[in-house]
Amino acid sequence: MYPPRVADPKSLVIASLAIYILLFQPVSYCLWKHGKRGLLGWMALHSLCVIRIVGNAVQLNAYNNHSTGGLATLILQSVGLSPLILGAVGILHEARRARDPTLNRKFEWILVIQYHLTVIAAMVLVIMGIVKLQEGASVGNALMKVGMGVVLACWAILAVWTLLSFRSSQEYAAGGLPADGTKLLHGVAAALPLIALREIFAAGSSYGPSSSFTSSLAVKICLSVVPEMLSIIVLSVAGIRTRGIANKFQRTTK
Repeated sequence: MYPPRVADPKSLVIASLAIYILLFQPVSYCLWKHGKRGLLGWMALHSLCVIRIVGNAVQLNAYNNHSTGGLATLILQSVGLSPLILGAVGILHEARRARDPTLNRKFEWILVIQYHLTVIAAMVLVIMGIVKLQEGASVGNALMKVGMGVVLACWAILAVWTLLSFRSSQEYAAGGLPADGTKLLHGVAAALPLIALREIFAAGSSYGPSSSFTSSLAVKICLSVVPEMLSIIVLSVAGIRTRGIANKFQRTTK
C-alpha cells in the first residue's frame, strides 16, 4: 500500500483551495495576454492551478464524507511538480525567443519537446508507482524513486539552461521585446530556488516516506505548499509585467 502520511488538516485544505482559486486569475490573464508563443508555459501553470483546485476540492469532499479520498486524491497530490517545472521551462522558452531574434528555433523546439517528454515520462512513472503501491506491489516504490530522480535531473537541466540563457545575446537586451524576455528570464531564475524546495520535499517523500521529516506538517507547509504557491506568484508577476509581449512579437515579425 501507499506509505502512510499525515493528512492535511481541513483548514489547510480550505486555505489552499481558496489561494489556488485566487492564483488561477492572474495565471489565466497571463495565458490570454501572452498568446501562442507563451502557450507552453502558461498553459502548464494554468493546468497546475486546475489540478490543485480539483485536488483540494476532492480532499475537502472526502473530509465532509469522512473518507480518505482514495487513489484519485493521492495522484492529484503527486502530479503537481511536473506542470510546475513544465511551466518554468515554457516561460524560459518564451524568454529566450524574445531575447534573441537569431535563435535557432528548430533546434530550440527539439530541446523543449524532448524536455517535456522526459518530464511527462517521469510523471507517468510516479503515477504508476502510486498505483502499484496501492495494489501492494513492491515495484511501485522503485518506480516512484526513478520518477523523482528524473524530475530532480530535469530541475538541474532547467537551472543550467536558465543560467546559460543570461549569457546569450546581451546586445539584444536593451529594450522592447528583448527587455520583456529578460524580465521573464529573471522571473524563471527567481522561481528556481522555490521549485528546488518543492522538489526536495517531493524527493524526501519518495525516498523516505516513513521518516519524521517528510511526515511533519510544518515541513510540508514550508518546503512544499508555500514554495509552490510563491513560485506561481513570482512567475505570474513576471508574466503580468510583460503582458504586452505578444503584440511586440507580432510587430517584429511583420
